[in-house]
Amino acid sequence: MIHQLHRKNDEAASAYLQHLRADRPHNFTVCDADGWIYKRETKIARFVEHKPRGGRVQRTTAEILALQSEMIRRSVGISVLHPQSGVFIVYADPPFESAFAEWVDPWGMTVPRWESGPTWAANVPFSRELTGEDLRIFETGEAFPDGPQWDKAG
Repeated sequence: MIHQLHRKNDEAASAYLQHLRADRPHNFTVCDADGWIYKRETKIARFVEHKPRGGRVQRTTAEILALQSEMIRRSVGISVLHPQSGVFIVYADPPFESAFAEWVDPWGMTVPRWESGPTWAANVPFSRELTGEDLRIFETGEAFPDGPQWDKAG
């Protein structure tokens, strides 16, 4: 896990992705994606790109995250996935007792954190600090009882 948390920009998690980065021309993007949280019973799919607190997402990764977000949005629109599915950048450090989750919209922008006012409401995606029960719900693919919901008309 130490190496996972301290990889350089040119290092991939898998040998195959490292091969693509090292041995192929750089005229396409190789995105070393972090992972999916999927719970069959809820039909919630959350793609998570992890960064340490204070970290940042590279431009090319942001482009790929936006594409994934659009795919999820379309799946939500035809009721394949639950409306609380989405793409999230999660900023967290070990021992992972809290995390700041930032929703990525299909146009490649993260939704800014709202310092005042509610962060959960119908048809409003979220960016917020998660701890305790909220973190457990997010990490296990369960539905939050009070949102967020994507606009299915989208």
